[in-house]
Amino acid sequence: GKIGRVSVLPEQRGKGIGVQVMQSLQRIARRAGLKQTHLNAQVSALLFYQKLGYQPRGDRFMDAGIPHQAMQLVLGVTSH
Repeated sequence: GKIGRVSVLPEQRGKGIGVQVMQSLQRIARRAGLKQTHLNAQVSALLFYQKLGYQPRGDRFMDAGIPHQAMQLVLGVTSH
């Protein structure tokens, strides 16, 4: 259930593309029978992931010179 780097081109941000990508990944994870997904978010993107239901886990850390936060989402059951 690990989600790697998620990126949307700067000129395409704010159009809901990132939300659509994340929701698609969550659907795929549910269909695969996963109970959770997790990722390492750039601190500047914490609010984006929190709005999707992700919760911070552990301490912040540096990755490639950028502060990050581990985050986790417990997946609910869906009928789709």
